[in-house]
Amino acid sequence: MYNDILQLMHFYGSPLGQLARRVIDRQIARIWPNLYGQRLLALGYAPPFMPALAKMAERSIIAMPATQGVAAWPEAERNLATLVDETNLPFEDFSMDRVLAIHALEGAGDPAAMLQEIWRVMAGNGQLLLIVPNRMGLWARFEHTPFGTGQPFSAGQLHWLLQQNLFTPLRLHRLLYTPPGRGKFWQAGSESFEKFAPYVCRQFGGLLAIEARKEMYSAHPQRYRRIQPALGLPVPGKYAGLSREKQNP
Repeated sequence: MYNDILQLMHFYGSPLGQLARRVIDRQIARIWPNLYGQRLLALGYAPPFMPALAKMAERSIIAMPATQGVAAWPEAERNLATLVDETNLPFEDFSMDRVLAIHALEGAGDPAAMLQEIWRVMAGNGQLLLIVPNRMGLWARFEHTPFGTGQPFSAGQLHWLLQQNLFTPLRLHRLLYTPPGRGKFWQAGSESFEKFAPYVCRQFGGLLAIEARKEMYSAHPQRYRRIQPALGLPVPGKYAGLSREKQNP
């Protein structure tokens, strides 16, 4: 089950959401310091993390699952966000160099089908960065954050799921050790939590971020399918509800 688009927008507009965004932003920047010349697809709810990435990437687009809803991005420019069926992405084979999936896998009804679609659209040397709630972390246990909705994962589950769908896991990162409290005490101490907690309780980071490479030398399950256009683009305004109008190219 996906979080509603309005809930996600409200969370990232709150002090707790801003704290989470800063921590996630820093981790993405460490993993992907250079995206120049790369075609970037962000799957899930990614607007809070896109400004720095989009400045580097050759082109970028956000694909938001239909049952989540879609928000225009960037707000003051030509829209680059679209509503999709995450198991039937409206992109050509081998068309994306990097894929960032956040607020995506934990809400998917069929995680394997989503990963197979990501595999299909990724270039042969493509890289996937998957960010999900950690089953052992605190953030997966509190429903006042979007990371408390859907299916959390352990490191072992992520490795197995990626390998079953022809990805080679590369590096696993744990992040967001600050407890998800709304009080100013937790937010004021977030820098200390993120710096020292990995040495004390490494397994209990709120999120797992895993890098993976597309495996090209194994047979991929054939899925008989036809690429569909995106289900719809958001109407002008701050957000749009679900739409099934076909989008002309």
